[in-house]
Amino acid sequence: MSPYLSKNYRFKKKPRLQSLREAGLFVGFSMLAIMLTLFVLGWIAYAFEAQAASGINQQLNYQGKMTDSSGLTVSDASWNFKFEPEATTEEIVVEDGDTVQTSSL
Repeated sequence: MSPYLSKNYRFKKKPRLQSLREAGLFVGFSMLAIMLTLFVLGWIAYAFEAQAASGINQQLNYQGKMTDSSGLTVSDASWNFKFEPEATTEEIVVEDGDTVQTSSL
């Protein structure tokens, strides 16, 4: 026996039923806290979910540099420019063409 502890402060073993009750409360509150945390995190993630725009954007700004087959800039002239974006299935989604005038800056 330790000289610093009187017999009034000795550890007293709790009844088994009380220990089980306390353990059950601890597990229950822990699960409740975890579920509440997951709910709040899910709600926050849903709040910041990306929203798609309604309709289709009718404008597409595309800029490029016209070069010949060897990679040199084409000379000032009138050129027929064809724009054909393709889907992943390699079918042409939109086809548009225009004649453009090039000029060196």
